[in-house]
Amino acid sequence: MNDRALSIHVRGGRWELCRDANYRGRCVFVTSSVSDLRRLGLGHSISSVRRR
Repeated sequence: MNDRALSIHVRGGRWELCRDANYRGRCVFVTSSVSDLRRLGLGHSISSVRRR
């Protein structure tokens, strides 16, 4: 799914979404679902995700 997601469904916790592999580049934290990742500047560009 590298660089393909346009939305994310979050069921709990705090998640870090990063533009580049290995949690590098521009990263944002989300705690709820995001229907359009383009609003965060991450549409079609997420390469790593982890729960924080």
